[in-house]
Amino acid sequence: MANLSKESLKRLGELNRSRLKSSSGTASKSEVLPKPFSLRQESAEVSLQGFIEPPDELPGQEVETESGKFLLIRRHLADIWRAAERFVSHYRLVFERGAIGVDLETLHPDVRQFCELDHKRLLYLDIETCGLSAAPVFLVGLQYLKGDGMMLEQLLARDYSEEKPLLEYFWGRMADYDAVTTFNGKSFDIPFLRDRAVYHGVRHGEPVFHFDLLHEARRRYKGEFPNCKLQTLEARVCSRLRRGDIPSELIPKAYHDFVRTKDPRIIQSIIHHNALDIVTMSEVLLRLLSGL
Repeated sequence: MANLSKESLKRLGELNRSRLKSSSGTASKSEVLPKPFSLRQESAEVSLQGFIEPPDELPGQEVETESGKFLLIRRHLADIWRAAERFVSHYRLVFERGAIGVDLETLHPDVRQFCELDHKRLLYLDIETCGLSAAPVFLVGLQYLKGDGMMLEQLLARDYSEEKPLLEYFWGRMADYDAVTTFNGKSFDIPFLRDRAVYHGVRHGEPVFHFDLLHEARRRYKGEFPNCKLQTLEARVCSRLRRGDIPSELIPKAYHDFVRTKDPRIIQSIIHHNALDIVTMSEVLLRLLSGL
């Protein structure tokens, strides 16, 4: 994807400034930024609906590929997140109508390219694995626009044998999209998924454009925040804390326990953690670019 020309950036900057100016004056209601979607006024803590009480059995449906089956859990974001409707409305205003609240000319080239994407062809991605190297990936979370809303799709390997069909499905889905957004995914998620595909002999490719939010967070907040971990950004940028979340370092052992016992309460906490990471990633990014 080519970098935007200086003339294009100048025109976009003028357009954004005029939109921001009009939003405080004579703009129609449809062009004014919607009410901020933070849950801060409702609670300083957050958990997604449908994850608080573990089910007797896992939700979702089995999907079969060439090499086997895995579990696909697909939900409308509005069904599990109270702020989803406001979030999606704001998201579309920023990325489909160009109501970006910061000067494009001040942004890193990667961010400017991200702003120019067709966000209907963008996936947010986060994975959970059994370790840092040569270990199975057992959960892949995806978030994407669909119709008037946004979907959360989670691919779960219920045991180690389901990793290969999960990867077959994932790389097939990736082929339908032009871009992916991750948090530290350039160093971890995408290389990890690629290595596991090679291990299993699964066909794979590369996203046309990959935006790694961690890099922009470091550019923006290094020296201001104690660190740029995702949950630090969640607290400082989104003004909320997690409730009932499993620490990342406990996830590999918890998955092994799930494979051994098949207790859905164990894996539910990991599915919730993964969903929160993806929701937070997209919210932090939206807040960075909307100027909130």
